[in-house]
Amino acid sequence: MSKISRDVNVCRAAFSKMCNLRILKIYCDNIHDSKFKLYLPQGLDSYLWDRLIYFQWDLYPLKSLPSHFNLRNLVELILRGSNIQKLWNREVQGLPALRRMDLSYSKLLTKIPDLSQLAPNLESINLECCKSLVQVLPSVQSLHKLTNLNLNGCSKLREFKEISRSRWYLDLVKCGGIKNFLSTICHQKLTFLKSFTNNISSLSSPGSYSCQKFPVNLTVLHLRSLPIEAVPLSIVSLSGLVELDMGECKRLKSLPTSICKLKSLESLDLRYCSELEKFPEILEPMEHLTNLTISGAGIKELPESIANLISLKALTAQSCKEIEFLPNKLCDLRKLTSLYLEGCSKLQKLPPLPPALSVLEVKQCKSLKLLPDLPLFCTVVDARYCTSLEKISDWRTAIQNITGKYISVLDFFGCGKLDQNTRNTIVPHNAIYKILQSVNSVSEAELCYPGDQIPKWFKIQNSGTSLKIKLPPFLNNDNFLGLAFCVVLEVNKEIPCAGVSINFKLNFKTIDDDCPGEFHSSMSVTANKFLDHVLIMYDSKWSLPLSLQLNSCSSEASLHVWHSFFDYSVKENFNLGSEYCEIKKCGVWFVDKEDVEKFNAETIQSKKKRQRFDNEYCSEPSASGSDQFVPSGLHDEEDHHDESHPTIYSKKFRVM
Repeated sequence: MSKISRDVNVCRAAFSKMCNLRILKIYCDNIHDSKFKLYLPQGLDSYLWDRLIYFQWDLYPLKSLPSHFNLRNLVELILRGSNIQKLWNREVQGLPALRRMDLSYSKLLTKIPDLSQLAPNLESINLECCKSLVQVLPSVQSLHKLTNLNLNGCSKLREFKEISRSRWYLDLVKCGGIKNFLSTICHQKLTFLKSFTNNISSLSSPGSYSCQKFPVNLTVLHLRSLPIEAVPLSIVSLSGLVELDMGECKRLKSLPTSICKLKSLESLDLRYCSELEKFPEILEPMEHLTNLTISGAGIKELPESIANLISLKALTAQSCKEIEFLPNKLCDLRKLTSLYLEGCSKLQKLPPLPPALSVLEVKQCKSLKLLPDLPLFCTVVDARYCTSLEKISDWRTAIQNITGKYISVLDFFGCGKLDQNTRNTIVPHNAIYKILQSVNSVSEAELCYPGDQIPKWFKIQNSGTSLKIKLPPFLNNDNFLGLAFCVVLEVNKEIPCAGVSINFKLNFKTIDDDCPGEFHSSMSVTANKFLDHVLIMYDSKWSLPLSLQLNSCSSEASLHVWHSFFDYSVKENFNLGSEYCEIKKCGVWFVDKEDVEKFNAETIQSKKKRQRFDNEYCSEPSASGSDQFVPSGLHDEEDHHDESHPTIYSKKFRVM
């Protein structure tokens, strides 16, 4: 339908001769952006329906499906963005084969029939953004095979509104259930007990919304943007629930402590629950929860009991503008690898970080003054525009033998208050680490930090935007590991489009000019701070063009560097001249094995400082007790370890 150029009227008998039709699929790539539709001014005949197993008609134009259709063999029914008000006008035969129903974005749909008898084998129902739908649970609660229920954006569901209006029910939820609630009131004044007992009968009455249950075997439940203030207690009884999405429930005020009873839960999404100020105590270990998202929620603090999220791998708390501190027990989350805190504007400090953390994003945390000791395996640190950041305690990442695709990020753009030690020593030193730790992989690295000096490891450097280079003899043998470029960028004036592209062009020259070649590369930064910044881009040998790797006839080269401006809205480069920014210095580094050995020698003492850290967090101590790094990839094949708990055996970096 995305390709039709006009509205089309479909004849009532259009499918009448398709006697053996099994699949009918009339679909639209984007149901929100379709300019033209198919119409059925006379309805549809029933010739094709008794053998149909798959029926999809996006933007279906009729108000209901014809009741005389025989759909006993239908397995999937998809009517996205339809004009359906109700599925059938009168009672129809059963749909015993139906497994999946998708009526999403059918904004006129007001009710669905009782599906427990009509389609008892349903496994998935998608009712997303059916904004006129007022009731669902009575129609689905007896579907024992249903595992996936999507109610995102069903803003008029009155069963959830009734729950939210019941003050006594909210008290019940906050206490974690009837047992805890009764225990609580025994220790308080009982003035409200009479009103509670008057209402408690409605909790157990057959017609009560609050006692209505979800299908017991749900594994995926989406309740995004629903008008609820409290989590229905029946959710806690869903022992097999794997994914719970309550994002953008902007009236949600509390979660029960019994949320920890969801022992199978792997993903919990509470993003933009702006009224949710408190995250519940996690009273028992949750062994399967790996992803927790609270971005944009009103949460002011996380409890120390977050340590009971023992399998958590990713914590996403972007734009949590009320959080000032994170719990000290955060470091006990031994499997946490990703921590996203972008835009937490009141966050003042971070606790000790988990040992397995590899991604730390604190971009635009404008109150953050100090980063603690960064974990040994932290490969991505994004601290752009942390305008109060002054210091990093220590940072010596473990050099590993990384293979496969690998991307490293180090970004301190706009951190103008970094002290001299951090700016001139700790960050540049780690930038070199990131280059050297990935020499055996198809890797990339983009590094940015405030400063006006190109690191000494860039042996070929100069003021300005061009260099003449005598190529090293190892360029065409196994000693060559990769190529790094560096510039110092000065920003003089706020850039309207906020994007700057740094472009590198390396031209190779030969005596007879019979095999010239060139290499292009670029990196982009968001630049609206009037500071000098060091920008570094690295490509490993394995990610460079083959022509560069094999260009044995070249002995000299020249480097030219220039900047252009990047408009994110149209994704195009253009030139504004040097009024806004200027490249002050440039450099190039042909990385080789000798550099690795030299770097190890210079840093061995600093690694000894981490001995106590290693002893505390390594799952197995080094058998040799050596003070030298050996990458984990170099051990015997019989050594198998959980990737989420990296183990350091010794401390010398070797290049394969």
